[in-house]
Amino acid sequence: MRSRSTQKLVYLQNTYRAWRNGDSTRIEDENLLAACSGPFLTNHPRLAQFSIFLNLPLELQHEVFRNVDRNDLKALSQTCVVLRALIIPFIMERVILCGNSPRLDLVVQTLEATMSNSKEAAGLVRRIDLPNDDTVSDILARLLPLTTKLSSLAYGYTVAEYSGGPDMIDAPRISRLLTPVQHSLTHLSITYRLCLNQCDCGGDPCVLGWCSLEHMDALKSLQITFSILLGSSATKAPKLAHILPPGIVKLWLESDPWEIDPSNWNHEQRFGVLAEFVRNRNWEQFTPRLKVLHYNMEFLLEYWPNETADTEMRLEEMMHENGLECYGGPPIDPPISCYDDFYGEQ
Repeated sequence: MRSRSTQKLVYLQNTYRAWRNGDSTRIEDENLLAACSGPFLTNHPRLAQFSIFLNLPLELQHEVFRNVDRNDLKALSQTCVVLRALIIPFIMERVILCGNSPRLDLVVQTLEATMSNSKEAAGLVRRIDLPNDDTVSDILARLLPLTTKLSSLAYGYTVAEYSGGPDMIDAPRISRLLTPVQHSLTHLSITYRLCLNQCDCGGDPCVLGWCSLEHMDALKSLQITFSILLGSSATKAPKLAHILPPGIVKLWLESDPWEIDPSNWNHEQRFGVLAEFVRNRNWEQFTPRLKVLHYNMEFLLEYWPNETADTEMRLEEMMHENGLECYGGPPIDPPISCYDDFYGEQ
């Protein structure tokens, strides 16, 4: 049993974490709303002769901004026209949308209007983060057609339970939504989590169909949940070679965050779908640039520790025998602190 001092410490830690996440959400909302509130200057006055900082190359200026607290960026951008012209593109370069924000609709509507009216603003957006969106959201449908230079997308669904069953992720729809950025997107992360205390799937599938990414000809790194890529049933799953982008370099498969019914996907079927793609260097015919194929089976270890450990060992051996690395770190950087509730402990 925990001591009173330990209980108090845990309470304070949880309270601080909730405050920090809520505060980060507010900060990101305000940064984006501020960035969209004024004109985007193409030929802004540099006044370099009055500032050592303004004499630095743009890459070094951005490196400085990355080490500035996100809350201070907004205040800094309001000091003068020159700094605003430098900071706003930096904020717009990575659009961070917080799915738990009460102002999400306003932020998305403002961002959509800004990018629709300004090609320069749309061209600044290179990455979008939204890791806890609901399964029926239209955010991707609204923003992706406008982001002509988007290179990175970190997107996650939150699956809840309605009318006695889990909400469903429409995987083929994801594939269609990505079409506007098929020639620009190089890094993609698509995962999902369960909304704890609201969803008990009981082994029922949460994913409808599978997400083919064959048309994503610029994609180099992919982090994706196993069932989103290959579907919820092994008997209906496509061949991995037929749905991967041809230029993929790094593939990171995530295990589903729930106990999948073994009748849908058992360990031999999981191993088999990967073995068919990897053995005899078959992968070279379809994805000749592939270097890393990793299957993160951490969640499966909780339910089937012995079978999962055996499958992991067999996969590692097979990868090495066929010229692939089986671990190289996640292919996309994790989002910043306002998403700790998604990427951290559950």
